[in-house]
Amino acid sequence: KGKNPPTKIDAVIFHPIKKKVYFFVGNQYYRFDFSEPEGFEDDVGAIGVDGWKGLPKDTKIDAAILHPNGKGYFFVGKHYYRFDFHCDQVDKVGIIGEDGWEGLPPNINAAITYPNGK
Repeated sequence: KGKNPPTKIDAVIFHPIKKKVYFFVGNQYYRFDFSEPEGFEDDVGAIGVDGWKGLPKDTKIDAAILHPNGKGYFFVGKHYYRFDFHCDQVDKVGIIGEDGWEGLPPNINAAITYPNGK
């Protein structure tokens, strides 16, 4: 679908309820459906406007992970945003290292969940 595919991806996360993958580029998201062998883009929107309620608008997501607790965590500068997939919105905002994610520095550029859940 995408006539102008993104050239630099800022973050990626799998939505465990919708079973789709979201790529974040600048202040936009691109939703991909990989249920078909080829996979295809089936939605594009503005972060915090067209989807992903509670995430900051007009900024880029630095990193994102699907945590073993079933929530999504998005890192933007010194802040993290915890996303509740069941409620389809952010349910907590915090400062990295102060009220969550102790021991990590701000401005995280990438994140991964290790197979043991860490």
